[in-house]
Amino acid sequence: VISYVGGTGNDVVLTAQAPAIALKMAGMSAMDMNVASESAYGTRKIEVALVLDNTGSMSGSKITELRKAAKNLVTTLQGVQTDPGSVKISLVPFTTQVRFDTALKDSAWLDFATYGVAKATWGGCVTDRNQPFAVTDAGPALVPAVNCAAGTLSRIVPLSTNFDALRTSIDGMAAGGNTNITIGLSWGMAALSTAEPLMGAAPDGSPDVEKFMIVLTDGDNTQNRWSTSKVTIDNRTRAACDTAKTASRGIKLYTIRVIDGDANLLRDCASSPSMFYDVKAANDLEAVFRKIAQEIAAIRITS
Repeated sequence: VISYVGGTGNDVVLTAQAPAIALKMAGMSAMDMNVASESAYGTRKIEVALVLDNTGSMSGSKITELRKAAKNLVTTLQGVQTDPGSVKISLVPFTTQVRFDTALKDSAWLDFATYGVAKATWGGCVTDRNQPFAVTDAGPALVPAVNCAAGTLSRIVPLSTNFDALRTSIDGMAAGGNTNITIGLSWGMAALSTAEPLMGAAPDGSPDVEKFMIVLTDGDNTQNRWSTSKVTIDNRTRAACDTAKTASRGIKLYTIRVIDGDANLLRDCASSPSMFYDVKAANDLEAVFRKIAQEIAAIRITS
């Protein structure tokens, strides 16, 4: 008979009891035997950046199914939270821009001069940082404020344990604007960083933390701060993917193509070919997100 006794912290104590009659049946002397075993289990903390295409081509069933799938992923990961703060999720909606809360307008990292944006009327949108910083989250380059190309673009949510608020933000995502996958990747990295402006992440290389980025898009790169050349922008996307996957960052990168877009670019961007998903129909998104959530949520057993 095996029974749970208890434990302290992550230690689990089990007992195994063999009654006398069982020993007799095995041809052994009649005696009661009790054995206690103690083992340790551990769950690694999880940090996830959801980098989601909110461009115009995502309108209709794509954005509807994306909202549903992303909310379900949040709920799945919320369900494996063992301690407060053991699961943190960030939301990074992107077009050719990303958007911040305008309450950050006085932050030292913002640059209002390059595009002559008035701080008082700033809508929260920013564009690519100066090269070479556009493909990384490293400093010290400032973040250029711009007028929002799409007033419907949802704001970035830094790493959070407020899962209800995350689901509300996902519900608010709307489609509009052109595609710049690179800016999504760079701010996904920033969301998983300890540095300003997003902060809140564990230091890179923390032994008890797993970092993940999920990048979804349904289209080719069409525009960044400097160019409308797909080849040129793709090269920057590849550089951003390479930066995210470096051993020092330790980010496990999933990519998802929804019907349209450059499959080769996204497959190469993923941490491994098995972490690239080529979705043929919008209503398949929920199953893909569920599979990814289950992989992320898998508990690691330690001894």
